[in-house]
Amino acid sequence: DAQPTNAYSLSLFASDCITSAVVGLSVAAPVTIIDYSIMMKVSGISPSIRHGLKEGFSTLLTRPHHFFLRNPHNQYALIYRVVATVYGFTYLSSNMTKDIMESYGYTSSEVMWARGIISGATNTVLTVYKDSFILRNLPATLNGSVASQYVPLMSRFGFCVRDTVTCVAAFTLVPMFAVWLGSTYHGDALTVASNKTVSALTVPAAMQFFTTAVHIACIRYQRTYPNPSWHDITSSLRRDYVGSVAARMGRIIPAFGIGSLGNTALLDTTTQWARNLERKRNL
Repeated sequence: DAQPTNAYSLSLFASDCITSAVVGLSVAAPVTIIDYSIMMKVSGISPSIRHGLKEGFSTLLTRPHHFFLRNPHNQYALIYRVVATVYGFTYLSSNMTKDIMESYGYTSSEVMWARGIISGATNTVLTVYKDSFILRNLPATLNGSVASQYVPLMSRFGFCVRDTVTCVAAFTLVPMFAVWLGSTYHGDALTVASNKTVSALTVPAAMQFFTTAVHIACIRYQRTYPNPSWHDITSSLRRDYVGSVAARMGRIIPAFGIGSLGNTALLDTTTQWARNLERKRNL
């Protein structure tokens, strides 16, 4: 059995918590706007995703108090808190797994796989809750009708399938694509690190062509429950698919790009701070 080589301390726990909170709160704002805009359009509440994005970012930049503080005009503050919680705990599970396993001397490969599995499972469970929460808090549609706040099991299951597929792709297709980039463009400007970065952004973006269809189907199933129909779902796919795919691809930049890179950089800094603090205490 692995024995601790550099014990996981309270300082490291504080480092993990601080990093996860900062990154989670930072990426949650754009993700909130994109997720809310897609659901508003697919649900028949907003005239377009572009309208939702414009309204969301305008509120964030010109009236931030209306975005971060609850008000009767929109649900941004409520949804922002849920999204920040999802990303905060996702990063926390990943960061704690890394530091705990490294303290027991596990290899970098073992740490990477454990981080992916644990953070992926955490994110999937919390994201299913997050999307169900948004559906329950959507306002009336453009024609004034109000859908049931109940989120059926089929919609939750679909959300789970959507995120599970994304996680599986992250473990299988991302490293395979990175290896292919390295072999195809060997000696070119792409380095090993940039291969991984390009792959980590490109594969999730490509997966949106499938996962967005599942996402739309789950939303329409809930909005028309208990009388859902394939005609309604296919009509929504024809109407909303292209815009939703584009928006969800754009969502990858803060979620997978800025969030992951920011988490890595900040975690390195706070971990070094925690290690130095431990050394001073042991003098």
